Amino acid sequence: MASIEYHKIVNFTTYGNLGISNNVIAEITRQAVNDCEGAAMADSHSRLFGKKDTVVCKFSKKGELTIDVHIKIKIGYNVSETSARVQEKIEHDLLYMTEIRPRRIHVIVSDVK
Repeated sequence: MASIEYHKIVNFTTYGNLGISNNVIAEITRQAVNDCEGAAMADSHSRLFGKKDTVVCKFSKKGELTIDVHIKIKIGYNVSETSARVQEKIEHDLLYMTEIRPRRIHVIVSDVK
């Protein structure tokens, strides 16, 4: 059974530790992308051995979050503006829901449809 990676949250609770799974961060990211006009999550595509994730969350040893997200842009939308909106939406939603501010959000445009 695979272990679930999570990020420990430093907060003001006296009841114990609080952790947020990388899966939760990835799901918040997916929802933020789908909420942006002109953008959608890219389809997971096969690599040599298995599928490539559309959202990859990595925490550094210092606790800084880096997110790689693969999106597709709808025809007629400006790629630069839409990508910037996606970055802002992801940062806003993660900060609002988890109080985690990502250090970097890499938006990779995989397709235009």
